[in-house]
Amino acid sequence: RTRAAAKKESESDPDAEFEASSEEEEQYEPPKKRQRRSSMNSNTKNAAEAADIDDDDDDVSSGDSESEDEENGNSHSTVSAYKALEKENKELKAEVKRLNKELASVRKQTSKVSTPARNSSKKAVNEKKKFQQFQKALIRTAKLKKTRFYGCSSDIEVEQTLDIDDFKTLFDGKGHKIQPTPQNKPKSVKSIIEFNCWQRVKELFEAYDVALEQTIKVSLWRQGGLRCGKSFYRGPGDAKIDSLTVEHNRSSQKLKLTFSASQDMDEYGF
Repeated sequence: RTRAAAKKESESDPDAEFEASSEEEEQYEPPKKRQRRSSMNSNTKNAAEAADIDDDDDDVSSGDSESEDEENGNSHSTVSAYKALEKENKELKAEVKRLNKELASVRKQTSKVSTPARNSSKKAVNEKKKFQQFQKALIRTAKLKKTRFYGCSSDIEVEQTLDIDDFKTLFDGKGHKIQPTPQNKPKSVKSIIEFNCWQRVKELFEAYDVALEQTIKVSLWRQGGLRCGKSFYRGPGDAKIDSLTVEHNRSSQKLKLTFSASQDMDEYGF
């Protein structure tokens, strides 16, 4: 109720005026008490906030210390893991090295065992057939126009592929061996055997039942020069086999037969 309403009621009713004044006394609070209460509330609130801040600081400091401990623990575990991996890596390298040695040893033993097996399963060379091939290749090559026979003597080369075992079967113990010998290039991969006259060549082919004729057809050429100009083809002619040089390379398995042939003076044009 307001003071005006209370006054009006008091004027009309004395008892009402007494009640209004008592109610007014009950509702009225001195300003000083409200300020004191509000200041007390304010002080209590500030104290609570300060306590919260202190608690937060404690939490932060404790969190920092925990994070530092965690970082230290992680760092220590990382170093330990690195050392363990490094040790394991060294052990693996040593194991790989050992296994490589074992593998090399096994391969060496396998090659020693398997080589005789391959040789035993290899079909033996047909000696007569091989020398018939040499004979036909000589006749065919000598007649070719690109096989130039210059002057009164020249060489005719026949090349074929032949492995070392077949070479030894065909030529070991025959002719005059130039190399390898204990005195001349004993470690050479190239073998050279000479048959230095027609009779030796004939005997070599006859040993395998092949009759080689001494006289063969060749392509005659005139050697060019400053005075004669370019070389030119003279035509076919006859030449006689004088000797044979056999060369074989063990690495490339190439066989080369070099037949040295010559013409009589009258056939050459003198």
